[in-house]
Amino acid sequence: MNPFRSLAATSLLLLLLTTPASAMIMVGKGNAPVNDSGWPAGALAVANLKTRLGWWEGPPFGGGEWCFLYRGDTAALEEAIKNFAGIRAPALQLFLHEGPQNSQFLSDPSDPKADTHYDWSFTVWNPRSWHQLYNDPRSTFTADQPNFRKPVDPPRLDVYLTERIDWKKITLPEGVQLIDERKAAGAKPASGGVIRGDVFDMATAKPINGVTIQLEKQGAKPNTWETAASAISNANGRFEVEKIPAGHYRLTVSAAGYAPRMLGYEEIKNGTAQKRVIELSTAAKLTGTITDPADGHPIAGATISTGNNMGIDGRGYPAPNRVEVKTDDKGQFTLIDVPTGFAQIWATTEGRFQIDPFKLFPVPETNTIAIQMVTTGGIKGKVVDAKGKPSTGGTIHASPPGDPVGKWGGSMNVEPDGAFEFKNVPPGPYTISTRPSYPGMKPDPTAQQITVTSGKTVEVTVKK
Repeated sequence: MNPFRSLAATSLLLLLLTTPASAMIMVGKGNAPVNDSGWPAGALAVANLKTRLGWWEGPPFGGGEWCFLYRGDTAALEEAIKNFAGIRAPALQLFLHEGPQNSQFLSDPSDPKADTHYDWSFTVWNPRSWHQLYNDPRSTFTADQPNFRKPVDPPRLDVYLTERIDWKKITLPEGVQLIDERKAAGAKPASGGVIRGDVFDMATAKPINGVTIQLEKQGAKPNTWETAASAISNANGRFEVEKIPAGHYRLTVSAAGYAPRMLGYEEIKNGTAQKRVIELSTAAKLTGTITDPADGHPIAGATISTGNNMGIDGRGYPAPNRVEVKTDDKGQFTLIDVPTGFAQIWATTEGRFQIDPFKLFPVPETNTIAIQMVTTGGIKGKVVDAKGKPSTGGTIHASPPGDPVGKWGGSMNVEPDGAFEFKNVPPGPYTISTRPSYPGMKPDPTAQQITVTSGKTVEVTVKK
């Protein structure tokens, strides 16, 4: 096993990082033993089964989700399920799918005919990482993710049935919940997939008639989507989308009087069967003005949108498409089709930065919202070695003091000549260092302390 790390992004905002977070994804091939990474008791035995083909850990900027891939026959799967049932966790789930299943992770650049199929996977979370990502009460950074404000996902096995595995010979141990996502017996595999379910009003729990449920495929042009399959809910709020062609889709729902909602991304295979319970929030509007706090003048032409929308349940409610408006000559704006619940309002315009961009507003807001934007500055400099010569490669970090929640910060790759430049930096003090800075970490003795003021660029030299 040769695990490696790769930088997932060359720049990032530290706006909502509430704990030390890695921008890396770890991967490894083979079945050499891995160590316990804060998993529930018993998970390590499953992770280290000899039938394992490889693993990875993610997601970026947080981590904590581990996925392991396996290949084997009925007896090997029985052993895996037996070990899986031995995990001590609040719940254990086994998802059953039509196979086969392949992963590009298993491909071999030197062998185009390499076998990329696997028969089952094991997914387990480090609970601490889950809560840091999704359940920190100070952060709405992941509000558009389906895991936002949810309990930790239970350990799960995903089994993909082919002729290699005789499922009829498998007996599930007590405590393992089976979720069968195959189509009903008798359905022809070539008939595609099906998603069925019910739609309710989030505030009244009453079913909603006339809701359009769509599976959309990425269009030929960027940020465009084409409907591949759809259905409309009946008077009981019930729907069924049938004969969905195999492929990758996003799932969206919309109805008159309700804010449209994007429920996530799905891979549909021939034989896939899913059941969904969907809640919609009524559509509302937000009005406000944007001014410069230095002189009180309105800011015209700023781009306004909502971010991290939430329903009245406090869960994420992402829109299928980003809705943007521009402020008029008086700095005024109106946003429509915002889900009743809570939202942040984001304002952007060249050379300015929004004060308190992560304030959470109730929706609808009875009062006119007042937003302020300050003139930004910049940070420009060079990274040098101990002899004062330009240092090539590496990254540079601009970190705000104290707790970074709700504050601007940035990282970027250093140019070959050691140069770097941060633009549109909000006024205030920053630490400039070749090392990332998180609460609790030892300070970098070579870091430089600078203060950015509106309309000016600070120049700084940093030693590596």
